[in-house]
Amino acid sequence: MLRLPPTHKVKLLILLGSLYTSQFIPNVFFTVAIPVYLRSLGATLETVGLLSVLFIPWGLKVLWAPVVDRYGFTRWGHYRVWIFGTQSLAALLIVICALLDLQAHLSLLVGFMFVIAVLCATQDIATDALAVGLLPASDRGLVNGVQSVGGYLGAIIGAGGMLILLDRWAWTPTMLTLALVMMVSTLPLLSVQERLYRPPMAALSASLWGYCGQQIKHFYQRPGMKTWLLVLLLYTIGGAMGHAMLRPLMVDLGFSLSEVGWLLGIASYATGILGAIAAIPCIYRLGRKQSLILFAGLKALALLAFLIPTVGTTTATGVYLVVLLFYFVMGLISTVMYTVFMDKSEHSVAGFNYSFQTSVTLFSEISGAAISGFLVTAIGYPFFFILCSGVSLLSLVVIRQGIGNMEPMVQAKLSSL
Repeated sequence: MLRLPPTHKVKLLILLGSLYTSQFIPNVFFTVAIPVYLRSLGATLETVGLLSVLFIPWGLKVLWAPVVDRYGFTRWGHYRVWIFGTQSLAALLIVICALLDLQAHLSLLVGFMFVIAVLCATQDIATDALAVGLLPASDRGLVNGVQSVGGYLGAIIGAGGMLILLDRWAWTPTMLTLALVMMVSTLPLLSVQERLYRPPMAALSASLWGYCGQQIKHFYQRPGMKTWLLVLLLYTIGGAMGHAMLRPLMVDLGFSLSEVGWLLGIASYATGILGAIAAIPCIYRLGRKQSLILFAGLKALALLAFLIPTVGTTTATGVYLVVLLFYFVMGLISTVMYTVFMDKSEHSVAGFNYSFQTSVTLFSEISGAAISGFLVTAIGYPFFFILCSGVSLLSLVVIRQGIGNMEPMVQAKLSSL
């Protein structure tokens, strides 16, 4: 089995950890910290809500992922150029934002922030594709644990750390610091050499629209992919429904806003990091399929545990333990899901393959969050969390009955027959 040399693995972990962390910081900062800061300055709720548009590029990035796969400067590294270019442009725009007054030029700043969000989403496409090409299957569990940790760490820095800087240093120094972080995170790129995987000539000779259509059709028609996409929908929607109602539930239970902020803004992310790390040895020992099954069962139990505060004890300690258990399991799930995403991504079109899977999960999460409030209103919190748990168990059944062996070496042998 192919494995990376220890020194090369360390370099790759540093690179991917820095890139996955840095890509999340601006978006979380713009969508979580800045709305709080603007509201403290007297901004209207309509103005604060406007910043929600910055989530859009992350949901639509699959639309331009084929462009990232198809076009690049292979002399310096196909995806390395995309990563360095998008990160540098994002840092430049952040510097420009630092020179503008936040309140006086808010509309213009939101426009710049939207472009920065597009650049960060594009960097994510290229980073995922670079990782697929550089990583042997045996090391994907470890590196995707690092990816999950990077996402949680970026959220902590963007939502908490940057807000503290914004409060103490004001707008311009904070934004210049963010630009510096974006550029420093690209330095590990210099120590990693990229492998080149080119799409088939028939694909390259097609128009861009034809190329995109070919990739969608090919991905969907691959063996077992229809079942896998169904698993993605079921695997994420139950947790997304439950997650969407955590803040309203805590408010309804009488917790203060500061308590909610501390638990769901800091402690939950830290617990998610622990879950993401704990998933790594599970993937190595149990394999992909058994890990997915185990974590789906744990998620069903974690969602069912919300019956304790909804119909039983409402002590702060009890609620904290239930919430942190949920985030720990979500950390487990993020690592194994990212690992399987890489397994199912072909090297020459890894950007599109990976982004397509993340878009399916995002669609499922948005759908689950959108209907969650209506469901709670109709059936109440206890039956709502029972329903969420049941959906998670349904995904477990589909994985167990409908998915074959998911280990990459076995899949490679089967596809070669």
